[in-house]
Amino acid sequence: AWDMPEPPEGEEANLSTSGGGNFQIRMPVLRAFEPGLRAGALPDGRIAVVDSVGYRIKVVDEAGAVVDVLERPITPIEVTSGIEEAERERRIAELEEGEGGATRVIAIGGGGMTSNTVGGGMSDMMRNRVESMLFADEIPVIQDMIVDPLGRIWVQRSGGAPGEAGPTDLITADGRYLGSIPADGLRIPQAFGPDGLIVRREVDEFDVPTLIVERLPADIG
Repeated sequence: AWDMPEPPEGEEANLSTSGGGNFQIRMPVLRAFEPGLRAGALPDGRIAVVDSVGYRIKVVDEAGAVVDVLERPITPIEVTSGIEEAERERRIAELEEGEGGATRVIAIGGGGMTSNTVGGGMSDMMRNRVESMLFADEIPVIQDMIVDPLGRIWVQRSGGAPGEAGPTDLITADGRYLGSIPADGLRIPQAFGPDGLIVRREVDEFDVPTLIVERLPADIG
């Protein structure tokens, strides 16, 4: 599978806590739109793997050999200066939404556990990471991929803009296209259960996660 190159060293900062302590932290450089690595086990023991910027799914057998490649002629979106700026604005907006809560540092030592609030330096550091992040040349066509118990491959495509979801394709391991779920429809589940059950994960405005168990619609399950 494709292996992401090592990023350059990131920014280092000295931060203080509400308890009067200081600590040093280094964060790696942010990378946007790099192709990820997705894999899912098929019922016959083969593995479906996504490691490309294009719409390309490798089917790997138990010996590690690529025995098939499933492709669709969908061209990746070129990353322009406008897209770069939109992605920076999106990530900064996410940071600002999360700035209502204080960042805390938990330290465990011989004297027990201590908890302190970190000063504003953490927020500045996160903003600097966004401003200086690196961009790939193209937005990968495939955003996520999973295989369900029936061997169907769920392929979630990227949308046309940063942070925008695209449709989700359902295909078989031999490349037969079953259809697509619209971008505003069902997303890739967190997990699959028996009898058409799925688990979805949602996060509320307080970042509290909830797992929701549902049954797939009849035309999908």
